[in-house]
Amino acid sequence: GTIGRMRPMPVLVVNRQAEAIALPSGTEGHMVELAIRTWNDPIDALESGEGAAQPPILGTQSSVYAILQLAKLRLAISRNPLWAIDIVSAVIGLISLGLFLLTPRSTEYAWAALFLIGNLLSDIFLYQFAVRQPIDQRLYIVLLLACSSITTTGWLLFIWRFLRSRSDWLLVAVLLANWIQPLAPFTVPRFSIEQAFLFGVACQVLMCLFILLKLLPSAIRNNREAQMLLVPFFLTTFLVGVEEAFSALHAGGLREASNSLVLYSGNGFEVNWVQLSTLLAYLAIGALLVFRFTRTAREQQRLSTEMASARAIQAQLVPSRLPSSHHHR
Repeated sequence: GTIGRMRPMPVLVVNRQAEAIALPSGTEGHMVELAIRTWNDPIDALESGEGAAQPPILGTQSSVYAILQLAKLRLAISRNPLWAIDIVSAVIGLISLGLFLLTPRSTEYAWAALFLIGNLLSDIFLYQFAVRQPIDQRLYIVLLLACSSITTTGWLLFIWRFLRSRSDWLLVAVLLANWIQPLAPFTVPRFSIEQAFLFGVACQVLMCLFILLKLLPSAIRNNREAQMLLVPFFLTTFLVGVEEAFSALHAGGLREASNSLVLYSGNGFEVNWVQLSTLLAYLAIGALLVFRFTRTAREQQRLSTEMASARAIQAQLVPSRLPSSHHHR
């Protein structure tokens, strides 16, 4: 809701700012009872120790502001693993962008750069957007899904272009499943947080199936590119789908919050299996880019060598000028 007004349905807001509540005049020296009604995301409340598990922070504006500054610093430290993964992703993305500038016809490098660099840019945008100003959580979810859809588009087009495959119905279907996610909160009336997670999982499952339908038949036919693409696919799309499935089950009350995916926890941050698999997937994509570039360079070198040999043979068999003779007119 808003300050001074209770609504039937709470308006969830991502807010890390201090809210100053003015008390009526003439209350100096008197005991004042202040009733504050707050809400928190039902998915994250139990896991983050907030909501009903933790009352709001009360105090003077300066003291609450100091506490929130410490909380922001702690949030930044807790994101250290994510920033490290994003930096690795951006470095590989810049290398891919450089390869695209060297070979503009190889568009798979451009789509890989969009996917890899976009991860860092979207995380910076969302982090700054949520920290600097209060934002309606539904809008925040839409922005989160939209940024994810943009980077995922780069990943999907990279798969198709890396296979040197033309656009087909599978590509259209997987792109549609990808872009339905950020549009769903606008099209479904009273779209709840739980429904957003469940819908996101359904779209993720569809994308996994469509990508598998593209990669598996080619891999079975001993297509080397498809076989190599299966590694980053299972490390990213598949495991992210598993993580979202756990969140959806928790949102629907079918599963309690669990740290089964946590690999390490301590020193103010934690590392989970999905983050580790994502890092390995980015390294695998970097290896695929190097493999494609070196193989293409070898093919171009072989073709140029064959053309040079053909020109040399042609020069030996065919004289540079016709012999002069009265029999030739």
